Parts: sequence; structure tokens; C-alpha cells
Amino acid sequence: MSPVTDSYGIRNLPRKGAWIILVVWTLLVGLSYYLNVRQHYKNAHAQAYSLAISHFNKDLAIRLWATDRGGMYLEANTDTPPIASLDFLEHRDVLTSDGKSLTLYDPASALSHLMQRHGDLYGVPSRLVSDAPFNPANLPDAWEQAAIDAFRQGKKEVMEMTESDGQTHLRMMRPLMMQPSCLKCHGFQGFNTTDIRAGIGVSVPMAEFTGMAGQASLISGASHLGFWLIGLVGIGFGYRKFQQSLADNLERVTEMELAARVFENSLQAAFITDAQGRILRVNQMFTRVTGYEEEEAIQATPALLKSGRHDAKFYKEFWHALVHEGQWVGEIWNRRKSGDIFTAWETISSVRDDAGKTHYYISMFQDITDQKEVNDHIYMLAHYDSLTLLPNRQLMSDRINHAIERAKRQKQTLALLFLDLDQFKKINDTLGHGAGDRLLAIAAKRLLSCVRSSDTVARLGGDEFAVLLEDIQNPMDAERIGEKILNELNQPVELEGREWYVGASIGISLFPKDGQDLGMLLRNADTAMYRAKNEGRNQMCFFDESMAEQTALRLAMETALRLAVERGAFTMHYQPQMEIATGRILGVEALIRWQHDGNLVSPADFIPLAEETGLIIPLGQWMLETACREILSLSRELDRELRLAVNISAREISAPGFAQTLAEILERTGMPPQRVEIEITESIAMSDIAKTTHLLEYLSNQGIDVAIDDFGTGHSSLSYLKRLPVDRLKIDRAFVRDTPQDMGDSAIVRTIITMSYTLDLEVVAEGVETQEQLDFLSHEGCHVAQGYFISKPLPLAELKLFLREHDNA
Repeated sequence: MSPVTDSYGIRNLPRKGAWIILVVWTLLVGLSYYLNVRQHYKNAHAQAYSLAISHFNKDLAIRLWATDRGGMYLEANTDTPPIASLDFLEHRDVLTSDGKSLTLYDPASALSHLMQRHGDLYGVPSRLVSDAPFNPANLPDAWEQAAIDAFRQGKKEVMEMTESDGQTHLRMMRPLMMQPSCLKCHGFQGFNTTDIRAGIGVSVPMAEFTGMAGQASLISGASHLGFWLIGLVGIGFGYRKFQQSLADNLERVTEMELAARVFENSLQAAFITDAQGRILRVNQMFTRVTGYEEEEAIQATPALLKSGRHDAKFYKEFWHALVHEGQWVGEIWNRRKSGDIFTAWETISSVRDDAGKTHYYISMFQDITDQKEVNDHIYMLAHYDSLTLLPNRQLMSDRINHAIERAKRQKQTLALLFLDLDQFKKINDTLGHGAGDRLLAIAAKRLLSCVRSSDTVARLGGDEFAVLLEDIQNPMDAERIGEKILNELNQPVELEGREWYVGASIGISLFPKDGQDLGMLLRNADTAMYRAKNEGRNQMCFFDESMAEQTALRLAMETALRLAVERGAFTMHYQPQMEIATGRILGVEALIRWQHDGNLVSPADFIPLAEETGLIIPLGQWMLETACREILSLSRELDRELRLAVNISAREISAPGFAQTLAEILERTGMPPQRVEIEITESIAMSDIAKTTHLLEYLSNQGIDVAIDDFGTGHSSLSYLKRLPVDRLKIDRAFVRDTPQDMGDSAIVRTIITMSYTLDLEVVAEGVETQEQLDFLSHEGCHVAQGYFISKPLPLAELKLFLREHDNA
């Protein structure tokens, strides 16, 4: 129980309330049971009364029927002797023509005789009583006399519960009126028609009815007990629920107090506004970051921080996300009280009620100006050529892809020019790298002077350049630009005190005629460029169908690859990864090789094709399972742990059920997840940040490490990198290759290592080929190295020998 609960003194409220409800519930059930029992006995009385009325009516009907007929003559014998009380009647006894002697029976005598003979069949007997009877047996008792007197006072019925022979009876009596036919026998007594001459009574034993009422009461008692118990269970359940709800509410109060403390002491600046945007509260960090004191910000609006750098479209998208999605997250320029502009990473969320109405907005942000500068610097190093300041291959690829998408939507044509400086190698070898670098810089400027601002010029590497021309009307537009480039590059270049003529060979491919994607356009432009170079250099050549031999070779390669996947014509090689500080081999990276026509085919030659055709899915599964089995077996044989790093392609990681497949492979092979590392590239990680984050968090929770492969060549973003559950960064070999001589590459490697320490990530350098490179990496604090200087990729048997020799060295 939280301290807040005790401070309110309501800890025992649920128990007290439960007792009160229990008492009320018991009283209600008891009252209901009492009313039910009472009703059962009322029903018993009603049933007995109904039976009495039934027998009374039966008796009365027989009497009236016999009276209307002046009585009945029966054969006089010992069973039906003459009625002595009727001897005053002249015709009491008669003799029939056949000599039989008959005697008159009045209705009362006839019914009395009937009940004596067949009382068991007749049912409840009735009794005729009169205070002036013919038969003295019909004289009333005291209760019956009182009833007759009451009838003469106008009462129609007398009923009473009495005790007789130890049993309770319902006694009921109604008056018998003098009928005209009755005067035959009773006229001499002075009665007149409608006089009350007697009463007919019925006495019904109550034992049977009260017995049934008692049984019904028992059943009702059992049902009420059950109902009471159910209620008791309900009260107990309600008590527990209420107690839990109360505890939850008190816990929420505590959490709200805690949240208020967290808000106030958060390392992020935060403020809360009402639905109209008026600031209600700010925290201490808000004042530190913006310079505005709390009293200055309260009742102001967030426009207080408006920088003026965002247009109407930005705010339209901002409010659309906030209104329709309930949250906006992104980068925004803000202004401090001092007037300084700073970059913030901000999250704004709306607080809504159950009906969806917004009551508050909560904003939290942090100053990422320094981080953004570092990020932008890394981006520049990774996406632009440090010598010419032109986009590099990675950025050019992105722009070509975007241009293709726009051209598809707008049904436009674009051209890709691939060019190579004809005399660069000669000049570079003759005058040295310095002169070669100046030549490349001059060539870049001349290329830029030949194109529009909407076109893109990029350095792909070495002396290779590419030009992307968007929205051209026909191939002649690309040809004019190509001729302009050739003329410009044919102008002499002054290097080392003399003029040099360089020239260039240009290959051109057109979208959509020569390719529908980046890869095809680049391949066809490259093919056309080599045709131009083969035809004498210093000219340009459009791609045409005569150059389609390379396409045919690609199809042949795809067919061979499919057969290889079906037949399992692959083998695994493993490249060791060494901890630089200790020289210890920590693990290996799994690399697949293709046995084709007796030779090993490099992954660079078939992996892109496998990804493009979808064969990477079964191939990747085979590779992962084989590597797990082999490395686990080797670890057990050498009695040492080895970490296994496996590259995962974009096609694999986006395939449905990837995580499930990975888990199944680890379970089948017995490989511990903690010894497996999944390597993905930056472009894969950034393609769908939300989905990737969810997947990587799942893998991380399973104990699987995650590494960013070829770091620095893709969409490097510190803000996204912080969100991803990443354990390692792998520096691409392109940055390691020219270290420490190349200052640009050295700066990139140094920046990545520094950043990794800030983010608490391990760094692995790829492509280490010299002792000088290893020393540089060690000096800069790199953790792990991998490359031919340590070991080339080895088949399993050679890896075993390498590890034994290395461990014993």
C-alpha cells in the first residue's frame, strides 16, 4: 500500500462497506423468505377454502335437486327403514301396484344415508344443522348456532380455523334458505319461503395443506439460502474489486505525484498547454534551454519559441498529425529568449478524454544542435566526396531512385551519363596523387558548369563520374549535354607548370527505354561507356540492344543460381574477428561461397542477384542454419565460445515470419541466441524505422546481438541510431582502406569511434589489411578488427587449424 493510501485514512473503507452491504443483504433475503412463507400458508388456506366451497356446492346441489322433487321414495327395508320424523306425513309410506313397499326420504336423510354407505367416495362430508330439526341429530353445536344466528342477521358465510381431535380444521357454513318445495315438510313449523331454516357446514382438515405449505417453505428456504450465498459471493467479489480499484486509484495518485516530480526534474525541456494552446506549466529544464522563466511562459503560447524558419506547409502537416494521430514527433527550429536559434527534437502529445476531446497538450524537447552538427558532418563525410564535394555513389543512388519514381509518376524521360577520364591514370602516375586530386577537382567543376541546377553530378570513385539528367524531352537533349561535357573536358588543364589534355569516354542509358531501375540503368550506362572507350575514347555512346550480351549473361547466372540453390552447391567460409586490445579471437563472420563450374564465386557476384530474384530467402535460411551447426560444433570441439555474425539482407528481414524462422533455426541447431549477431546495413535499418525497431527489440530481448554493417555509407542518423537496440557498429572497409594516410577517411573512422563511445556501442573495423591500419585503429580505441591482415575467410577445417594455432601462439 502506498503512503498516499495511508494518508487518506481510507484503507479500511472497503471492509466496512462490505459489512454494511452484507447486513442489508441478509435482512432483505430474510424479509423475502418471511413473505414467501407467509404466502405459502395463505395459499394453503385458500386451497382448503376452495375445497370447502366445492363440497358445499356439491352438497347444496343434491339437496336442492331432491327438494325440488319432493324428496325421494326408496324401498322400505332394514337398510332404508321409514324415517320416524316424517310419520306425520300422510303419504310417507306407499304400496306400489306390484306390491312393493316404498317410504319417503327427505334430502337430509338421503344424504346422511349416502355418506354412511359411501362416505369414502363422497369426499369431505357436509353437515345440515337447524335449531328446529326433524331429526334431533341435526341440532347445532354452539359454533353452528352462532353461525345460524349470524345468518339471520344478514351474514352470508361464517368461517373459522378450529382444533378437533388434535387436528386443525377449516370450518365453513353457509345458510340454507326455505324453498317452496320445502314447505311440504316444514310448512307446519311456520316457515315461509326465503326464511333461513338451517345451515350447511363443511369441515376441511388442514394437515394436508399445511404440510404442502411447509414443504414449499423448506424449498423456499433452501433457494433463499442459495440466493443469499450467491449474494455473499458477489459481495465478496465486489469487495475485492472495489478494494483493488481503490488501491489502483490511490496508486495512480502516487504515480501522478511521481510523474509531476519526473516532469519537474526531467532532463528534457517540457511544457503543458491547455486545448487553446496557453502554457500552463513548464519545468526547470525548459527555463535552462529557452531562457524563459516560469512566470514569463505561463499563459503565453508556444509561439514564444517560434523561429520563423518553418513555412505554412510545415505547420499544416504538424497540426494534421497532432489532431488526427494525437502526436507529432520531429525536428524543429526554436528560438531562445536571447534570440539564438537552436534545433530541437520535440515530441508533442494530446491528452484526450474518453469521448476523444482534447484537454491538454504535452511537449517535451531537447536541444540537439550540437548533435545535429555532428550528424550533418558524418552525413557529409558519408554521402559526399571529400575531394570534389560532389555526391558520392550512395547519394547518387538515392537520387537516381527518387528520380526514377518521379519519372514513373509523371511519365518523363531521364538520362544517366557514366563517364571515365581517359588520361587520368597516366597523369596520376606521372605527376603523383596531388596532381591527380587537383585534376579530379577541376573535372568536377567543369562538369557542374555543363548541367542545370536540377541535374546531379556525382563522383562514383577513382576517375569515374555520373551525371543524372531529369525531365529531358528526347535523347538529343542528353546528347547535347554529353557533347558539351566532352568539349569542356577536352580543354587543356594546367598541372605542374604545363598543359595536359584529358578527355573522357561517356556511356548513356535512358529511362525507361534502357532500364526500369537503378541497377539496370547503371549497368547499361557502364556497358555503353566501355563501348565508347573501346571505340577510341573521347567520345560518347548510347546503350542499344547490341550491348545486351551482358543481360544474357545475367539471365544465365540467374538460372545457374536457381539450380545451385536447389542442389545445395554452396559452402561456408568464416572470417575471424579479433579483439584489438588482447589479440583474442572473439568470433567469426559467416560468408557464403558458391561452387560453380569448379570455382568459388564471390558473394559480390551472386548475392545482389539472389536478393533481386528472391532466392536470398531460402539461401539465407540455409546459410544461417549451416553456420550455427558448424560453429556450435567447432566451439564444443575446441572448448571455447565463438560469436557468430551473419549478414541479413533487406529482402530477408522484410520477409513475413523472419523472427519466427530465426528462432526455429536456433532451436533446431541448439545455438545459444547470446552467441549470435545479426548484421544489417543502415539503409535496411532506416527503410522503415518503426518496423525495424520493433523487430530488433524482439531479437534483442531474445538475447541476439544486432550490428549495423557498413556504417557510414548509408543513412547515418544519430536520432534514429539512439532508438535502435544496436550493440555494434561495423566501419565499412572503404573508410579503413586508405587509413591512416587519407585524412578524410581517418577523420570518418575517428568520428565513428568517438560517437560509438558516446552511445556505448562496440566498434568493429572491416577490411584491415596492414599493421599500420591496425595500429591506427588501436590508437583510436577501436574494439574489434576483421580483415586479411588477421585472416582471410576460411572454410571450417582451416578455421579450426587457425584457431588452434592462434590460441597457442
